[in-house]
Amino acid sequence: MTITYRLYRPSDAEQVNDLAHNVFNLAPFSAEVWQHMEEGEHVTVVAAEGDKIVGAIPFDLRDFLIRPGLSIRSAWAHMVCVDAEYRSRGIGSGMMKLARVQLAGEQLAGQHLPRICEAMFVYTGSEGTAPYTFYEKNGFVDLHYSRFFTLTNPKANAPLDVEVTPYDPARIGEENLYAAFQRAYQDYAGFPVHYPGYWQRAIESIIYIEIPTEFYIATLTQETELSGYAVFGFIRGHATLLELAAGPAEPGLIDKLLQAVIAAAAARGVEMVNMLACTHHPAASALLELGFQPDRRANAEVVAGVVLEFDRLWMKLTHANPPFGLEILTPSRTLKLPGLGKPITLEMKESTLQRLFLCREDLPAALETERITSPTLDLPLEALQTIFQPAPWVFHWLEWI
Repeated sequence: MTITYRLYRPSDAEQVNDLAHNVFNLAPFSAEVWQHMEEGEHVTVVAAEGDKIVGAIPFDLRDFLIRPGLSIRSAWAHMVCVDAEYRSRGIGSGMMKLARVQLAGEQLAGQHLPRICEAMFVYTGSEGTAPYTFYEKNGFVDLHYSRFFTLTNPKANAPLDVEVTPYDPARIGEENLYAAFQRAYQDYAGFPVHYPGYWQRAIESIIYIEIPTEFYIATLTQETELSGYAVFGFIRGHATLLELAAGPAEPGLIDKLLQAVIAAAAARGVEMVNMLACTHHPAASALLELGFQPDRRANAEVVAGVVLEFDRLWMKLTHANPPFGLEILTPSRTLKLPGLGKPITLEMKESTLQRLFLCREDLPAALETERITSPTLDLPLEALQTIFQPAPWVFHWLEWI
């Protein structure tokens, strides 16, 4: 029989749930949980042979910061499920092809998204092996790398002014968490837009149903203000730091929060504490000073993505007022983006194009090393640099779907 591709229907809940269990050996959750998830900001593409669901890719829909002050609507692939008997037949790629059309807002079978997604992303890892290679084949480009920093046999004295309690966002106050997070990460991007209510939603996400986690938080409060916090969880016998926020005006606060987490882990008797961090993460140097060992890049967790709507993203990058038209040539496409006067021409590889539009490419450096070239000799470099200004990205494990 022919494989057909379509959007999820409520009647698919039990089959899709069973497929996910069988493919990934997940902790049990019900078809009702999956259906509740579908009623939120979520889209699932399925592959079917007749009435049998043989593949599924669920996507979470998010507003995502690509640089401070600039967010885009994005779709995040949760997992790629293909029945074992149907693998190596291009079914995963077929579902991705349909997802690209649907998430970009093109009407399909009488359905369309209420908000068009400008890009599609995934959390993946282990370059050169599956599932990384699947996403690479389907056009996803590496955007950000975080590696595990691991401390074995944790030992530390708990700072007296840091409180460790079971994690309850309502008790702490989502407004307080939001204010502390904004102070810590106002100059960073690479994460979903945060807002009061974000933290409760995060811990209720399906990943923590699949991977049951006992949540705690270390907090330091000065007078009535939450100066900083570290959300952490006990997962499968070890402790993982999920999100750490400490304002840059509070020297030593990151150390105190980390020590509090280490002491809590030691008291629990766990043998390992870990945290995902990139080179410029605010906690990177403190982790090393406390004895955490960084894993190698080959094992990094990677944020990979692909632009779905260049025209819409161009308008966002230029605040809906492009100072000039832009023609971009790659080996596989020609983009013609609107603007005033004669368009400027830039030439580059497809991967460079993707990174440029997602604020992950330093344009002057790319021109200097000829990763980007142009037949135009008098490029408006200052304007181009402003439009495509990159920003440091930071990944927080708490945001994992």
